[in-house]
Amino acid sequence: MIQRIWLEAVGFTYPDGVRALHDVSVMLSHDEFVGIVGANGSGKSTLAGLLQGRLAPTEGALRADGGRPFSPRPDTADAIVVVGADPESQLLATSVFDEVAFALRAARLAASEVLARTHAALRRCDLVGLAARHPGSLSVGEQLRVLLAAAVARRPAWLVLDEVGSMLDNQRWRDMLSLVLSLHEEDQMGLVVITHRLEDILDADRVLALAEGAVALEGTVGDVLARISSRPELRVALPLALAVGELVRSEPIRALLTAQVQRAPVAGASREP
Repeated sequence: MIQRIWLEAVGFTYPDGVRALHDVSVMLSHDEFVGIVGANGSGKSTLAGLLQGRLAPTEGALRADGGRPFSPRPDTADAIVVVGADPESQLLATSVFDEVAFALRAARLAASEVLARTHAALRRCDLVGLAARHPGSLSVGEQLRVLLAAAVARRPAWLVLDEVGSMLDNQRWRDMLSLVLSLHEEDQMGLVVITHRLEDILDADRVLALAEGAVALEGTVGDVLARISSRPELRVALPLALAVGELVRSEPIRALLTAQVQRAPVAGASREP
């Protein structure tokens, strides 16, 4: 199983001439939770497609351990599974059980192996009670857990979540992230979470901020948070609590609060001369 992936001056241009990525040079480590943040059109989903092997770079190269070319395929130990933000477009089967088992059957695994892996994935993603349900009858959060279970059953080297947090409220996203982090640690899956919201990746070991198809910032969450407010071209909002703090510290608000305090009557003071 690969431990690291290097993107070396990677670029990608679509057939219609749109250049989605250019000169991206980063290393992704299997033991890290890497967050990738950026506004719409920054190149995030194109990067996911390159990691998955669905797209091939038009410039540069992807390499793995030992410098070998990296071309992931779904039937290899180097597989990277991407779970996207539109679950209905990714669900194929007529029952949750069959959805989780689909890729295993396609890989022609023995029936006993398919059964064991499918049951284990359903248990880990708390879906046993929904195994006979049609995926289309489930909530968005449940559908995303079905896709996650299908990914877990395949035992991929890496798991990529592409804008999944945008489909869930904060509590459901935290619950899913907790599950994904446990898979990252216990199953030793590499983990990449792609999002346009910094609050989705506050637990990340490292953050890449994309803008106009290039890596504009890279570092720990603290590093990126400290620098992102001075980079308006990134078009990434601060988490709400930090945004409020920045607003309160701004000069116009401080002046307004100071004026209000100065005008406020002192407790116990007489209003008459």
